[in-house]
Amino acid sequence: MFARILLVSLVSLFMQIGFFSGLLPEVTMPEFFVPMIIVMALAIGKKEAITLAAISGFVLDIYFRRAFGLRILLFVAIAFVLGSMREKFTRRSIFVISVVTAVTGILYILSYGLGLMFLGIATKTGAVFFNLFSFQIPIQIVLAIIYYMIFMRKRHRKVEY
Repeated sequence: MFARILLVSLVSLFMQIGFFSGLLPEVTMPEFFVPMIIVMALAIGKKEAITLAAISGFVLDIYFRRAFGLRILLFVAIAFVLGSMREKFTRRSIFVISVVTAVTGILYILSYGLGLMFLGIATKTGAVFFNLFSFQIPIQIVLAIIYYMIFMRKRHRKVEY
């Protein structure tokens, strides 16, 4: 499982930093790690999700350098809250993952934008709310479904009678 997490994390990091930042420099980049942290918190557990959240938030904060520590704080908060609520989600279906990703994605975008405004980095309120109406949430839902298929794949066991 660790090798799968590492491989998916590296591919996600490349896609967010290397591919989409060069492909769409004028457009808001999708967050690849928010849906990954959501699925990890619901699928594997709080401890692993918090570890992934802290490491991925740190790497992204080093790369983007804007509001250092804000992503770490928000990622760890997402992992902690959803990891703590993991037992409440007795059914972890694609629908549940999609709804949780949509709600968490909206809260993340608002929190990150308000954090940037609080720190004085973003001065326009419209820019914060633009991210809500961009394609970030649908992209995060699609990514969450992909991560769900990767991390929550059921293992088929032979049943002996």
